[in-house]
Amino acid sequence: MDVKLKRFAFSIILVLTFTVPAQANTQSGVSCKKPGTRIIKNDKTYICKKVKGKFVYKKLILNEKAPYQPWSSPMNSSQIYSEARANFRIWVESNGKNDEKLKVTLGPGITESDIDYILLNMKLASKSFLNNASQTPHVYFSVGDNWVLNQLKIDYPIHSAFNRPNVCYPPNPTAGCAWPNYELMFFVAQDVSDWTNQKRGIINSGAHEFFHVVQDILMRNNRGVSPGQIVSTIPAWFFEGSATFIGTAFTDLSEIYHWKDIRSDEIGIYEIGRGKNEPLESFQLNLLDRPQPEAQSHRPYGIGMLACEFIVASVGMDKYLAIYKELGSGKNFNDAFEVATGISLAEFYKKFDDSRTSIGFYPVKN
Repeated sequence: MDVKLKRFAFSIILVLTFTVPAQANTQSGVSCKKPGTRIIKNDKTYICKKVKGKFVYKKLILNEKAPYQPWSSPMNSSQIYSEARANFRIWVESNGKNDEKLKVTLGPGITESDIDYILLNMKLASKSFLNNASQTPHVYFSVGDNWVLNQLKIDYPIHSAFNRPNVCYPPNPTAGCAWPNYELMFFVAQDVSDWTNQKRGIINSGAHEFFHVVQDILMRNNRGVSPGQIVSTIPAWFFEGSATFIGTAFTDLSEIYHWKDIRSDEIGIYEIGRGKNEPLESFQLNLLDRPQPEAQSHRPYGIGMLACEFIVASVGMDKYLAIYKELGSGKNFNDAFEVATGISLAEFYKKFDDSRTSIGFYPVKN
């Protein structure tokens, strides 16, 4: 075959690889352009990642599991998060095949490339969670609150009377929040550069806020009780810790940052202050209105994420998510937790607090 013809044939194969993944001759090492992009061939998943300075597809291992006895104190922190990570990825392999369902509106001066990693996490989450959403969730990105407040009132006249100065809270430098009952999410920054620095916490916030919408969907019911009413009965460690866990899991899945690095960031926040030595059960409220550094040492996010790791490592994702469904059915948190996981909440608190040093957190002290 003529050399030019050979090159032409090879270029056709490459085009097919990127445009028709189901029929592509994909294998590890094929070049790609956008990190985190996934394609599937013969039930194997390949992800675009940087290797030796080049972006190439590498096979994504979804079901490697470390041996772990449910509800036991792990040998080390790696064992517990590795088990939770493996269970999460097995669940995604079964559930992450829905159509992408997310509406995105960008404010002036923001391009999709500025927030591409945040969007990647949100889109991955939408494929796993939104098979039963009543509508397409809508996310706004804005520099400052003025534009997003005005645009919100145009897009959704029901909010025309909203007159607070901030859609979430003042960005410092960024703020993210969700209005779950309307399936709306907002990310507001002081400057475009606050998005483009792509810090771990900012990237994590995409799937974190997305999961707040999912929590609402999971708790919807025909009893006339809104999920917003149910939220007030849920301990903050579980409500915010769940969102932090999901944000971490999808950031790790996209291979932007590794689970252990995000985990380390969350634990490090508790270094100063007495909250690090208080039992998990005490993190009932989100007390970020306390003076610094006490406020950060009482954050329910990080310790709640570790508690959710403990749950998912022990019983898997389906039973973990079932807690929300049981809450929607009318059970209180204690009963919902026990029905879904098989152990009482009191027993869980004791097992978690007894395992904190093995998990990698600070021990309980009186």
